[in-house]
Amino acid sequence: MSIATTTHRSLLGAMYRALDPMCEQTTAAVRIACIPNGTECRFVVLIEERWRSEVYALLAERTSISTPPDGGPLNLSLQQAREVGELAAEVEMPAEVSHPVRMPRRMPDIRGGAIEHTYQ
Repeated sequence: MSIATTTHRSLLGAMYRALDPMCEQTTAAVRIACIPNGTECRFVVLIEERWRSEVYALLAERTSISTPPDGGPLNLSLQQAREVGELAAEVEMPAEVSHPVRMPRRMPDIRGGAIEHTYQ
């Protein structure tokens, strides 16, 4: 039984950060598995069919990865997976949603009413 190392986990995270924005941040659109293969691990990337052609075209343009002719899942070596992970810095992230500014919460005065009403 092989346990994924920290390097593989961080690489999986980088690959998700690179590929998810290309699929409109849809959580089920990208699936990646790290599979042990003897002394090395292979990374199998399955992209939902709706976005597959666009993502494969972008990967072919920006990396040295050759896409499968039948449009199936990508079977990447460690080096190829790193190339995909490096795309995370280049991919445009969606604009941040502005959150309302919250005022800090005021703690109740522990010398006064809060304790007086709690302990009778």
